Amino acid sequence: MPAPLDPDLRAAVENDIRTGVKSRNQIARDHHVATGTVSRIARQLEANGDIDTPTAFDRSKIEAASRARATDNAARRAELEARFLDAAVDELDALKAPTVVGQFGGRDNVWSDKAFDLPPHNVRATLVATAARAAKAAADLAGAGQADPAEQGKAAVLQLVDAIRGRNTGTDAAA
Repeated sequence: MPAPLDPDLRAAVENDIRTGVKSRNQIARDHHVATGTVSRIARQLEANGDIDTPTAFDRSKIEAASRARATDNAARRAELEARFLDAAVDELDALKAPTVVGQFGGRDNVWSDKAFDLPPHNVRATLVATAARAAKAAADLAGAGQADPAEQGKAAVLQLVDAIRGRNTGTDAAA
């Protein structure tokens, strides 16, 4: 069991908790004590009716900021998803477009190119693969905001169990 806090140090920690200005972690840093010590003192003060812990360590601003950040990130993912889909469409459109293919070659390493009405097979394969990767990236981003697959599976199993129980009791599970 740790040694009791010096009474002056405890009084300083209690004072910071009562003012409600600093976070628990900041109080712990300022007084060189563990965060658990600050939490324990706050619980004791609350039990004695000296403070209201929810207001002493109010996190409503942090929670609101976290929700705002999550909303902003969802909007950014939606924008990226749209851009990946646009890129996939562009690549697929290029499959039907006239194409110029060129390369350096020959003894003098000279550039030569040739125009085609449609891209050659190797270029078409690259376009299709690139479009598929872009579409996969868009699908991954679309699923990023979804619920955890394990939680979705759990919910589906619970629905199935409820439906089976409904049949066993003679009630209509589909109703």
